[in-house]
Amino acid sequence: MSSTPPPAEPRITADAPLPAVAPPVSSAPPPPDSRRFTRYVLLGLAVAAVLLVGLIILTLNGFGRQHGQENNSDDDDNLDGARAELDHDADLTACRDALQKANAYVSRDPSRRPPELPATRRDALKQFLGLSDEELSEAASQAYTPLDGLYLDQAFLLRDVVLRTLTPERPGVAKPDPLDRAAAAFAWAVRQVRLTDGADGKRPELNPPPTAEPATPPAFVLRRGSGTALERALVFLALLDQLGDADDAGPRLRGCLVGVPDDPKEPDKAVRLWACGVQVGDGRDLYLFDPCLGLPVPGAGGKGTATLAAADPDVLSQFDSDKEHRYDVTAEQAKSAGVYVVCTLPAPAPRLEHLQDTLLAPTVRVRMFQDPTKDKLELKRTVDEPSRVRAWRDGPGLLRRFLPPEEGGVDKGERFRLANLRGFTYPNDPQASMLGRAELFKLRLPPWEVMPNVFRDPDKFPYNVPLGQFVRNVLRGAWNHLYFDVKGPRDLLLRGKFEEAAAELTGDDAKWRDYRRRFESATGLKEQVDKWVDQAVPAFAAQVKAQEKGTAAEKAAAGHAVEEVMKQAEPVYVLLTGSAAGPMTSDVAYQMGLTKHEKAGRLQAGLDQAKRDGKAPTDAEKAAARAAWDEALFTWKKYLDDFGDEDKDKPETRPYRAAAARRLRGQALAERGRLEAPDDAAAARRDRQAAAEAWEEPAGPQLPLERLAALYLARQMRKELGAEKEK
Repeated sequence: MSSTPPPAEPRITADAPLPAVAPPVSSAPPPPDSRRFTRYVLLGLAVAAVLLVGLIILTLNGFGRQHGQENNSDDDDNLDGARAELDHDADLTACRDALQKANAYVSRDPSRRPPELPATRRDALKQFLGLSDEELSEAASQAYTPLDGLYLDQAFLLRDVVLRTLTPERPGVAKPDPLDRAAAAFAWAVRQVRLTDGADGKRPELNPPPTAEPATPPAFVLRRGSGTALERALVFLALLDQLGDADDAGPRLRGCLVGVPDDPKEPDKAVRLWACGVQVGDGRDLYLFDPCLGLPVPGAGGKGTATLAAADPDVLSQFDSDKEHRYDVTAEQAKSAGVYVVCTLPAPAPRLEHLQDTLLAPTVRVRMFQDPTKDKLELKRTVDEPSRVRAWRDGPGLLRRFLPPEEGGVDKGERFRLANLRGFTYPNDPQASMLGRAELFKLRLPPWEVMPNVFRDPDKFPYNVPLGQFVRNVLRGAWNHLYFDVKGPRDLLLRGKFEEAAAELTGDDAKWRDYRRRFESATGLKEQVDKWVDQAVPAFAAQVKAQEKGTAAEKAAAGHAVEEVMKQAEPVYVLLTGSAAGPMTSDVAYQMGLTKHEKAGRLQAGLDQAKRDGKAPTDAEKAAARAAWDEALFTWKKYLDDFGDEDKDKPETRPYRAAAARRLRGQALAERGRLEAPDDAAAARRDRQAAAEAWEEPAGPQLPLERLAALYLARQMRKELGAEKEK
C-alpha cells in the first residue's frame, strides 16, 4: 500500500521574494451608534497620548539602539558563518573572508576590538626578535591585515594534517604519548618535504649572509613538496603548534631550532642547523630530531629519543657506519649548541590571540598566537646556560619578505635573468625581468627544459608578450593544478583526503598518458606547428599593435584574427602536452605513492595505539591495514621501475626523489612486516629483510646525510631480526 508524500515546504533563499500573506477573511462589523463612536474617539486619543509619551521616553533612553541591535545580530550571524566555514573546509579564500567579517564585527563596537599591544611587551618583542619599526606596527595593529590571511591559511592547513592524518583513524583509543605524537609529526614532515639541497654534505646555515636566498614559508614548501633541511624543520615546528590544540590532546609541544657552530671556540660564527628541539609541557628536557637525516636522534643504547643534555659521544656515534659514513655533529659542538625560538609575524599580535580565543573559539580550534618571550623563558629550563636561548632573527620576516605588498608582504621583486630558469628562454638571453619571490617560487616548479625549442625563439615567443605567455602557461598551468590548486591533488593529500586525492591523481595519470600517446602517434606534427606559428606570430603582433595605437574597429578585428588562429592551435597543444607528459606522469606517480603511504600509515597508527591501550585489533582492521600497505608498496615499486633511473639530464626525474622513494618503500615493507607477525612469521621476516636491503641499496644519487640515515635504518633492522633469531 502506497501513501502520497506530504508536499515539500517551499524554500526561501536570499534572492527570492518572500511569499505574500493574504489578509484574513471576516464578516463586516455592524455600524456603531454615535455614543459608542464618541467613546471610541476619546479612548483612541488617550491611547495616542500614552503612546506619544512612551515614544518620547524610549527615544530619550536610546530607542535608536534597536537598529544597532539588529546590526549586532547580523554581525553575529556573519561571524557564526565564518566559524562554520573555517571549521568545515578552510582555504585561503575562506580565511580572507573570515577576517573581513571579523574586521566588520569589531569595528562597530569598540568593546569588541582586540587589545592593544602594551608598551612593555612591544619593547620585549623588539629587543628579543630584533623587530624593525614596520614589523612592530604589523604586530601592534588592531585590525586584521592581508598578512593574517596567509598565516591563517597555513594554520588551518596544518590543523587538517593533525585531525585527518596524525590522529588515528581507529575510534575509541586514547591519544598517543606526547613525544610519540611529536615523532609522528616529524616523520610526516620528512615524508612530505623531500630534501633537494646539501649535495656538498654541509648543513644549512642559521645565520646566512644577506646575499643567500632566504627560507620559504612552510605552507609554500608543503605545497611544493620539497625544500631545504631548514625548510623541512620549519614545517615540523609549525605543525607542532597545532598538536595538542586542534584535537585537545595533552600538553603543549614547544618546538625550536638547535644550531651548532662549525668551530666550538667561536660559537656565534657559522652556526649550522643541527636539530629541531621539542619540549613537552614545562619539562626540563629538549628532545632532538635531525631534519637533515630525517630521524630522531636515538637515545642511549638506541632507546627513545636523545635529549640535548644527554648528547654525549656514545649517543652521537650511534649513526656512524664506517669511516666514510659518520655523523657530522660532535659532542663538543653539542655542548655549545644554541637554542633558537622561531616566531614569524603576525603570530605575536594580540589580535590573533583575540581571534583564536574569543572570536573563533570554541567552535574552531586552531593555534595562531605565539608569545615568543614566554617560549624563551620555558626553553631556558632545558639548558644549563640561559644565554644559549635566543631568537632566530630570520623568523619574524619570513612570511612578509616572501609576499608582495598587495598580499601583506614587503617583497617588491628583484631583477631576475630568466635564462637561469633552464629551458624557459634561450640559454644566452641577456634580458631580466622584475620578479617577486612568490612568483619566482611558482615559476621554478615546471621543468622548462621539456618546452620544445621552437617556443624559445626570442623573436617569435618572447616571454613578455601574449603569444610567449600562452605557450608557457600551458606548462605552468599543469604544474599549478597538481601542486597549488585548492582541492587539487596535492592540497587534498596534505589535508588527509586520501580517497579524493587518489581519484584526482588517477585521472591526471590517465590524461597525461593519453597526451603522450597522441604526441607519439601524431604524423606531420612539426609541419602543422610550423604552419600555425607562421599564422600566429603576425596575428598576435597585430593585436599588440592595435591595443597600443589602434581604433576600436582595429582592436576588434585584431582580436577576431587571434581567436581564429587559436581555433587552429590543436597541434601546439599536442606538442606541448606530449613533451610535458614524461615529467608530469613522474610527479603524479610520486604524489600517488605519498597518498597511498599516508593512508596506510593512518590505519597502522590506529592499530598501534589500540595495542598500547590493550585493545586487540579486529581481523578486519588488520586486513584493511595490510591491504593499504600492499597498495603503497605496489605504487612505490611502480614508481621506481618507471622513474628510478635518476639523471640530471632527464626532466622526468627530480633530484634525489628516487632515493626518497626507496626509503619510503623500505618503511612500507617494515610496517607490513611488523603487521604480519605472528600470523605469518616467515612472510614478516622476509618483508623486514627486504626493508633493510631497500635502505642499503646504493643505486642513484643520494644526499650524504640521507645515505647515513638509510644505513642506520638498515643496521637497526638487521639488529632487530638478529635478536628475534636468537630468541
